[in-house]
Amino acid sequence: MKKPAQPAQPSGPGAESRAARRLLGMGADGGFGRVAGIGAAVFLDLGTLAVRCPFAPGGVTGFWREIHVVPHQVNLDPLLRNGTAFSFDSNYRRRNPVAAVDAFMRAFSPLDEDCRLFVRCQESVDFGELYDHLVSYAAGDPRIHVFDVASQPWPIGEFLASLDVFISLHRSEGYGLQIAEAAQAGVPVLATAWGLAPDIAVRPEVRSIGYRLVSVLDPQRFYTGLSGARWAEPDIDDAVRWLRRLREMHHATITGRRSGLGGRLDMSNRHTFPQ
Repeated sequence: MKKPAQPAQPSGPGAESRAARRLLGMGADGGFGRVAGIGAAVFLDLGTLAVRCPFAPGGVTGFWREIHVVPHQVNLDPLLRNGTAFSFDSNYRRRNPVAAVDAFMRAFSPLDEDCRLFVRCQESVDFGELYDHLVSYAAGDPRIHVFDVASQPWPIGEFLASLDVFISLHRSEGYGLQIAEAAQAGVPVLATAWGLAPDIAVRPEVRSIGYRLVSVLDPQRFYTGLSGARWAEPDIDDAVRWLRRLREMHHATITGRRSGLGGRLDMSNRHTFPQ
């Protein structure tokens, strides 16, 4: 049996879908990729693959066949999911979730029903008065959902991955693990610049929010005895501007003016904030 001729490879680096190349293990300059159960594949065009089967009919090796690819439907969800997360045991005033509530309510009109803010809490059982304060503070906006993971379990990794924007308008920060995890998940992050670890601040997913330093006021008395202590008061106006800009980018994504996966913001192509 005569072996079919090998199809010509794509002419240049931009000839095929980069996302599909990554799926097949191809490099940026084209070439072959390994595909489980197939062996190798090469793009003929955006909708067609040629695959080589290791065990072709009749025992012929290097057997090539064209496969027409049906693209997956992209879920263009108009809902913009904003979120913040903290533990009351890490200090309510320091973590400052009410700032995320303020920024959200100021950024988006109550008539904009395609925006949500999810406030993920921990350890509220030991800080009932503070939890009640947060719930009542957000009660005027039905788009804001405050919950404790003790009663509504939502693992932090899954929570972060479900968001379109992660907000951390903290007054001070240690390392910022949740900020780092959100950025690593590809989620755009708005975070107070004060106390932000340098290796996190330079990540392209992170936008540092301005602040001014103020005296520490802490009802939980974590910092009693620290004379002259100061922490940041985040610039809510700056956060509002960025939330609105991200909202516009999200809308552009779902209306086809920018590319996106699952409605996620297109930033660096999906990971770079505009200037």
